[in-house]
Amino acid sequence: NCELFTLVAPDFAEVIVAHDLIGRFMLECARCPGLASVLEAMMGFEGSEFYFEEWPELKGKSFLDITCRFDDAIPIGIKSKSGEVFINPENDHIIQEGDSILVLAEDNDSYEVNDGSYETNKKMTSGPPATVAAKQVEKIM
Repeated sequence: NCELFTLVAPDFAEVIVAHDLIGRFMLECARCPGLASVLEAMMGFEGSEFYFEEWPELKGKSFLDITCRFDDAIPIGIKSKSGEVFINPENDHIIQEGDSILVLAEDNDSYEVNDGSYETNKKMTSGPPATVAAKQVEKIM
């Protein structure tokens, strides 16, 4: 089946092994309560979906700069002109000519690039510092 699929849609889609993914998802959902709801929202047929689109006006901007350029979509990655996909790229990743932006949006015509009247915190190069509470010693009988 993989050979037939590759013959029919060589550059359009990628073959994945569903039973491997389903098993991994089931284990992760058992370990992390609430993850099933997130996966359902992201991969279900209702709500938001993933879209790639090229926006020439964003060429030369950093990924940090484009995070605020969509009012009704959330940029989560970049597909380079060569076809390489970067999910959650570094904030200083520069959008090149021919790059497509991967967004999570309700529909492919429900979002546009805004005018850029915003300010980002340029000092922020990564997420906020993680605070981990000190583990308490447990005594088990």
